Amino acid sequence: MCEFAMQVELTVDGGFACFPGLAKPIIVDAARLSGADAAHLERLCAAALAAARRSATPPAATVCDARRYHLTIDIDGVQRELDAADPVSQPAVAALITFVTDVGRR
Repeated sequence: MCEFAMQVELTVDGGFACFPGLAKPIIVDAARLSGADAAHLERLCAAALAAARRSATPPAATVCDARRYHLTIDIDGVQRELDAADPVSQPAVAALITFVTDVGRR
């Protein structure tokens, strides 16, 4: 289990037939996950944040009707934000988006 409080919020905007009023953020709280899932979330967040630091510019949507992703990673009350757009070019960010989507919809 995480040694600190961690929560990730994912907001998805855009895409084919997007209905912004119906889109709700997906929130994953590490405290509610199994120890293995919480540890995996911690590793994914660290990798995604490191990848975002290496990137010089925020990604922009490169295809029509692309989805845009906004991640808010809260670690012990300190929030960090990441933005991505389809196609997500950073594998670490894509893996975090997939994990949060999968776990958040269980």
